[in-house]
Amino acid sequence: MSSIHSNPEGSRRDTRTGVQVTARAPYNFVPLPDTVVAAPERVDQDQYQPGTLTGRIVCQLTTCSPTYIRGMLTAARWAAIGQKKPDAMSVDEKKEKAPFFSRFQTQNGQPGVPELPGSSLRGMVRQMVEVISQAHMRWVADEPTFMFRAVAAPGDDPLRDPYRDLIGAFARNVKAGYLHQDSKKENWFIRPAQAPRQHNWPEKGAFLKVKERRIPDGAVTGLLRFDDPDYEPGYYEVTFDVAVQSGRQGKYLAITQIGDKGKGYPHHGVLVTSGNMLETGNPGQKSPRKNHALILPEDRKAGELPLSPQVLRDYKAGLSPFQASLKGWGDDKGVLKDGAPVFYIMSGGQIQAIGHNPNFRVPAQLNGSNRAANPADFVPASLTAGGADIAERLFGYVEEEARTGLVAKRQKKPNGQEIVYRSEAGRVFFTNAQYEEDTDGIWYSDSPIPLKILAAPKPTTFQHYLVQDKDKGHNPDDKSQLAHYGTSPKETQIRGYKHYWHKGKSPDIKASGDDL
Repeated sequence: MSSIHSNPEGSRRDTRTGVQVTARAPYNFVPLPDTVVAAPERVDQDQYQPGTLTGRIVCQLTTCSPTYIRGMLTAARWAAIGQKKPDAMSVDEKKEKAPFFSRFQTQNGQPGVPELPGSSLRGMVRQMVEVISQAHMRWVADEPTFMFRAVAAPGDDPLRDPYRDLIGAFARNVKAGYLHQDSKKENWFIRPAQAPRQHNWPEKGAFLKVKERRIPDGAVTGLLRFDDPDYEPGYYEVTFDVAVQSGRQGKYLAITQIGDKGKGYPHHGVLVTSGNMLETGNPGQKSPRKNHALILPEDRKAGELPLSPQVLRDYKAGLSPFQASLKGWGDDKGVLKDGAPVFYIMSGGQIQAIGHNPNFRVPAQLNGSNRAANPADFVPASLTAGGADIAERLFGYVEEEARTGLVAKRQKKPNGQEIVYRSEAGRVFFTNAQYEEDTDGIWYSDSPIPLKILAAPKPTTFQHYLVQDKDKGHNPDDKSQLAHYGTSPKETQIRGYKHYWHKGKSPDIKASGDDL
């Protein structure tokens, strides 16, 4: 039987304000069906069939909440302004790039008469049909993979122990090295870096830590401070000097001097800078980061550690947009650049995960699996396989046998000819919804307004997106028991079809100073 979501019943204490609050989200979910309702037998569409009907449904739509569907640009205008950042665009260009959908261009500087495109209406109606008719849930991607990080997580965080088991206390399981690609450009491997203990330095870890305040301004060319608005993670070849000093915890290694490669200090290494945790921060906010990592040169006596194709696939598929956009690492996604520094974790003599910094995100792996979990893992198999359902028969489908289980349907004609169906055309067609009348004017505002960004909660918020079934040991009122993306699919699944609550005629959608 499918997992059944248990709603939380109690409030919780907000750690920031100290006030008891009740969790809320701007959306809810229609649960997945237990079984799929199969569609009637296929009817050929290349001829009229006795006893069948054809017709037209006329529907009147009312926009009960502010509605926006973006219009289109010609290929030439997209080439001219499509990739411009908002700060580089004129007011007229912004209006041109984001008009409301219309079949007509602006007239006399005014927007054309708005329409709701048939493609958008078709998608909206199809999902409602899928919900009502208990359809398959076939089209769930196997990317992105689920990655997580739980640095300094509290004791009741369900991800704390899985994360600590992988990286170790204070990241003691994390190793450092350098990426290399073979001569055929087909395979990647890591050559470990020298460990501080190989130099008889009092450091147990695989790399050194450098306090940012110990690095003089301008000492490392191109290095920006954590709080700099243009800061971006990267790495820099450096030379440095050290001294063994004593503190409350005993002897430790201090970086006394550091500078560019040409400075000529006695030791060489690569300074690796991590994210400043301010990608979505407020202006003027200070970074909580204080240290950079310093990796020593390659250990030429160490053997090469191959990176498996699965580790590479999981890493690439799990990159955040911010990580994938980093320019300082390589031409490929993320840290994949020949000679680039990398952090990694070993398990059973093989590399299990790689990342940009010592406390990197690791893949959420299902029990008994050697790969990262993905959204498709949490859809019951009974909802992905089998013949066409009612929605597929109405709206059509294209067979994807390898991923979805849609098999070719074979049928013999009266003349004995066997027909193999690889796809099925839809039976319904949608026209654009055309404007008829309004009571308070067509437009919500005569001038552009900044909108609040729906940036959270993200799909990785397993507290919302996964079923929390109390009967299977996942009580939503007990944070430590929450099902997450490393939980067995036998105990949880995706919540279902996501729908936003109705917002009414005048919702609070305009961004204020705090939102900008």
